[in-house]
Amino acid sequence: LQSNGFLVKDLRIISDRSLKDLIIIDNSIVCFAFNLDNGVPISPYMGDNELDEELIFLLSYLEDAYHFEDIREANINNFGLTNI
Repeated sequence: LQSNGFLVKDLRIISDRSLKDLIIIDNSIVCFAFNLDNGVPISPYMGDNELDEELIFLLSYLEDAYHFEDIREANINNFGLTNI
């Protein structure tokens, strides 16, 4: 979905999964504006393989978040995007 020139993704179109089980990983929080509690913000990849550790941080986060019954709880606890 395009809104005001921004690409916005909406997890609600996925009808065979619950929102408690879905995440969006993106470097732009605008992309998951419709589902802020499902969003995992990451830093953009700038082409420097030596300094880019974002996937390592993401892996660690996903391993911790796996233990939550509702992924949105893990995201709220870690990112608090709806509190901004």
